[in-house]
Amino acid sequence: MFASVFEALLWIGKTPPDLLLMDLELAEVDVFVLLQVLSSELSLDRLKIVLGTNLSLDQISSKLSLPVGVEIFNKPISFEVIEAIVERLTEQGSQVNFLGGAAV
Repeated sequence: MFASVFEALLWIGKTPPDLLLMDLELAEVDVFVLLQVLSSELSLDRLKIVLGTNLSLDQISSKLSLPVGVEIFNKPISFEVIEAIVERLTEQGSQVNFLGGAAV
């Protein structure tokens, strides 16, 4: 488990994952800025970003234009939704690796 969002970001930079599940409303960081940075980083071009939120689409779109491919779901995101996303990634050739117990 990561101690902070920043520790998780360091790990992402060293070992780019195929999938990032993230809460859109993190107290430690401006997620809107973070999304722009992650989506502009060429080494993360295969990174699938899935956001959980309690915000409405209007609230989100007033703050940012989401990068292409980012999916948003109301919290809590069901296991079935996550499972379907992972299955889609593996069908596309991704080897989705999980860091045991890692969560931010």
